[in-house]
Amino acid sequence: MSTFWGWAAIVVACAPAPADESFQKRLEKECVTEAACRAFTNEAENRARRCRSEEECQQAQRDAAAANAQLSERIAERERADAQAEADRSERAKQDRETQDREVAEYASKRQEQRQERERTKQEASDREAAHRRFLGPEGRKKELVACYDSRPPIECADTVAKLLAAATDERERKALIGLNEKTLQRLFDKPHEPFAGQLLCCDGAVSETCGCGGKLKNCCAKRGGVCGCAAPPAPGDRAANR
Repeated sequence: MSTFWGWAAIVVACAPAPADESFQKRLEKECVTEAACRAFTNEAENRARRCRSEEECQQAQRDAAAANAQLSERIAERERADAQAEADRSERAKQDRETQDREVAEYASKRQEQRQERERTKQEASDREAAHRRFLGPEGRKKELVACYDSRPPIECADTVAKLLAAATDERERKALIGLNEKTLQRLFDKPHEPFAGQLLCCDGAVSETCGCGGKLKNCCAKRGGVCGCAAPPAPGDRAANR
């Protein structure tokens, strides 16, 4: 009897472990994430390494293959999701850049339009002013020249003189205006006054190198079209640069 139970124990010990019939069902139900599928794969591969019969080994290998297939699907899904997320980020970044570029372009266009509008308004005002000075006639232009020096410092009248000369009908009137400008300036300089700070501006646009604003004008700018007014003194940096 003891021999019989001994052989029975040996047979039971050597019998193959029963296959996990619930593996496939659990795999279908629970293998929804990459980590879960990897756990099923490890489980099946461990069974395949420990199997004691051909049937058990084949079942473990089939389970491992099924788990690996599911794992591959989860990995592919994750990679597709990552790729889609990256594509979405790239698209959003592209749209953001396009939006920023469009806003910058619109801002630049608006600034350009505003600049052009200011220039157009300035030009229109200049044209109206020039037309007004032409309408004044020779005598009216002389009066405006004298009136400027009566109400403003000499430095502020150089621009008015230039515009009056531009409105002159001919060279004769131009010379007459320059002569009147020199006489008016000299009378102003001969009166007691605080020293004028400024340079003497010749009618060709150059600054006199020998005469100054507030002094005697005789022979000043004689070869440069005459005296057209006073210009602001150069800044300290400009003086240093010209030395």
